[in-house]
Amino acid sequence: MNQQVAYDENQSPIGKYYKVAQVNGRVFVEPVKVPSHVLKAREKQKRLKEEAAAVQSNRERNAALSPRFIAFLTVAMIALILVCAFYLTLQSQLTERMKTVSSMQTQLEQMISDNDSLESRLATSGDLNAVKEEAGNLGMSTPSKEQIVTYSLENPEYVVQYENVNE
Repeated sequence: MNQQVAYDENQSPIGKYYKVAQVNGRVFVEPVKVPSHVLKAREKQKRLKEEAAAVQSNRERNAALSPRFIAFLTVAMIALILVCAFYLTLQSQLTERMKTVSSMQTQLEQMISDNDSLESRLATSGDLNAVKEEAGNLGMSTPSKEQIVTYSLENPEYVVQYENVNE
């Protein structure tokens, strides 16, 4: 029984790369030289498999997290949480201070309004001529020039006397 080997246009066998021969009733399998394009294709397939295996190995190695990397990520997350907490604390303090400033501004406006009202009442409540007449009735007199002492002030808005003035 003799099996025929098919050849392509380059006279290279296609498919099976052995030849079966029968001599004196015995069957022999004789290897046939593998064509160069088939060898190249096999090498290419082998390289592609090796590359795929290397890529898969790299993916698995990269996907696995090392303990150092996990520790780094843990420290980074803790630092991030602390920074966020600090930021929120500052935001809260800022909001509270803004409320305090707003409240104080409202109080200041109310005090200014009350002060203006009191100044207006004071100005309209007493007539200076009536005050002068009442002072005269109580025995007071207009001071002479020798009795008047003039002071230069840094802040002319008000004066506070802490002790008696020497004459």
